[in-house]
Amino acid sequence: MALVNPGLADRLESATNAVRGKEAAARGNPYPLGLYKALVSYALLLIIALLWRPDGTNALDYDDAQRTSDENFFKQQADRLLLEKVLIAGAHLAGGGHAGPVPGRLDHQRRD
Repeated sequence: MALVNPGLADRLESATNAVRGKEAAARGNPYPLGLYKALVSYALLLIIALLWRPDGTNALDYDDAQRTSDENFFKQQADRLLLEKVLIAGAHLAGGGHAGPVPGRLDHQRRD
C-alpha cells in the first residue's frame, strides 16, 4: 500500500488547530455559533485521531481502496465536517448567518 497523500492528516490537524485557535480568540461570535464552530473543529480532530494506524500512518493519507470500510466511513464524516467549516466561514464572510443544511450533516435538527 502506497501513500497517496503523505502528511495530509498532519497538515489537516495543524490547520484545524490553527483555525480553532483563531475562532477561540475571536470574541464576535454569538455563543451558539462559537460553540458550534468548536464542536465541528473538535469532532474533526477526533476523527483524525481515530484514523491513526499502528504503523504510524493515517488512513487519510491513503485512497479509498486502501482503507477499511470503517476508515472510509470516518473519512466521509471528516469530509462533511470540512464542508461544514467552509460553509460556516463563507456565511460569516458574507455577513450572514449559517449557510443552511448540508446533506448528511451532523445537526439535522438545528434551529437558528
